[in-house]
Amino acid sequence: MMTMALADRPFLGSVRSALTDRIRFCSRCGIVREERELGFNPPDLERVCSDCGMGVMLSAGRDALPDSRMSFLIVTEDLRISAVSEGAERIFGPETDLLGKMLFTTLTSPLGLEELALRIARAAGGGRDVVLIPIELEHGRPGYTRLEARIAACGPPRGALVTIEPLLT
Repeated sequence: MMTMALADRPFLGSVRSALTDRIRFCSRCGIVREERELGFNPPDLERVCSDCGMGVMLSAGRDALPDSRMSFLIVTEDLRISAVSEGAERIFGPETDLLGKMLFTTLTSPLGLEELALRIARAAGGGRDVVLIPIELEHGRPGYTRLEARIAACGPPRGALVTIEPLLT
């Protein structure tokens, strides 16, 4: 894979996740809970979302998912989609059509597929940075033309949280 130094890409933003500022969120409905409110005794933490009953509760840095209403995908290290939020279904279509598919069937980046793959693989592998990268929908839908992805680690199980945001101009 060909990559360039971040200094050559000023449009990529990187923010360090604070280890103490973590949230738990539902992979389906997106409900967010602060970890410090829940305590840190892992056996006491719920695995299935008590709000929707359908999603798995995952952990991430607070800056990875700044708003619980955001659309996001959970992607494995081999770049397959493993979960789709309800908000992301409005952009990409039904979860059942996306699960297990390669991410590149839904997203590309003007920076190239290698750059997007590198950022997602690093996050899914446990990287601690939150990276912003411009993206495009592979099969463009009206109203979703200028987007960026906020990519961060989440888990367990380990994966990449790919939050879809409008690109501010």
